Amino acid sequence: MTLAVLIGVFLILMLCRTPIAFALAASVIASLLVANPHLLSVVVSQPIQGVDSFVYLAIPLFIFAGSLMEVAGISKRLVELAESLVGWMPGGLALSVVVATIFFSGISGSKLAEAGAMGATIFPRMAAAEYPPPMSVGVVAAASAMGEMVPPAILMIVLATIANQSVATLFEACLLPALVMSLCLMVQILIKSRHLALPRKPFGLRRLVETFVRAIPALLVPVVVLGGLIAGYMTPTEAGAVAVIMVLAVGAMYRELRFALLPKLLFEAAMTSGAVLFLVAIATILSFILALLNVPQSAVHYFLSVTHSTFAFMLFTIAVLVAFGSALESVPAALIFLPVFLPVIDTLHVPIIQYLVVVVGALGIGLFLPPLGVGSIMLAGLAGIAPRKSAKEITWLLVSVFVALLLIALFPQISLFVPSVLGAHSGA
Repeated sequence: MTLAVLIGVFLILMLCRTPIAFALAASVIASLLVANPHLLSVVVSQPIQGVDSFVYLAIPLFIFAGSLMEVAGISKRLVELAESLVGWMPGGLALSVVVATIFFSGISGSKLAEAGAMGATIFPRMAAAEYPPPMSVGVVAAASAMGEMVPPAILMIVLATIANQSVATLFEACLLPALVMSLCLMVQILIKSRHLALPRKPFGLRRLVETFVRAIPALLVPVVVLGGLIAGYMTPTEAGAVAVIMVLAVGAMYRELRFALLPKLLFEAAMTSGAVLFLVAIATILSFILALLNVPQSAVHYFLSVTHSTFAFMLFTIAVLVAFGSALESVPAALIFLPVFLPVIDTLHVPIIQYLVVVVGALGIGLFLPPLGVGSIMLAGLAGIAPRKSAKEITWLLVSVFVALLLIALFPQISLFVPSVLGAHSGA
């Protein structure tokens, strides 16, 4: 009865277009009233415990760093460098989006902010190069879905904290999977571009050197931030602070950062961070209720009664998270399902870090999957076309990202190689 009330109230409020955080909070309170009104005290205590973690301070810092990127001239220079690297190949401008997304993701933790910055920067260039608008949207959407796998990311911080894992280790584990995803996507773009008469620029060594020199300050940001994190010199929160300081310094160096915009950007970062942390707080009560109802244990028994295949459970996880990540967005979907799925993973003896990497990839695809993915809708709006016109192109380009995710789920070595190498090196 309690579980039915929880699900029923949540679905009704979602159909009424209630914001996800408030729908989740209302459904949790309603289920507590049905289960035991005396337990309502957890509505106060559990959320405080849920967000009482120093690592969550990294969230507003990385969001603020991502907002600064676009106004500091960093986005433009990274796109120029990426274009000079691969712009001479078939579909070079589309390939440069993938390369530039990797650069972007090494600085900012907010994938929607990165996608918006990339779209605003690259759509005019792709239009001038005669790329069809649906293809432009599809390339940026697929690259942004892949970019969810590139650390640092807000989602990674939340997942690692919920699962009691090291944030830095999850960052390390995502590095090689991100490379696999980007290579699969670039191969698909190359194949598709051979059938289109798209213009491309000749390779120019001088232009490559010039764009690289101009981009050195911007490139130093992810090198210092990720390098310090992986080497153990910085915590995720300290890395977020360093990212903000370095982006401010690089923006001042490029002389494109208008400091009058800082109050507005700070306010937007605070609003976004508040929304994420409110969800984390409410999800803590949700986890309490699910444990009270023995839902995780029931999920373990039910799945093991069907199959003991770890890959089958990985496929089930991917399907659920892609679907619900599209409808609910990444963080809410992770907060709802991860407490239920983790006991199954523990029983199947799947490496938890590998599983978290798969979760990151699945939620990244869901965020940009038409027709509900908020990322696909946002990018179509930026390109000035109806979302339905770009849906087919986005879905087709996401196939390569999905195939790469299946490889990551099938071969744990892809996720565990970098942490094992770095762990052995640090242990020596």
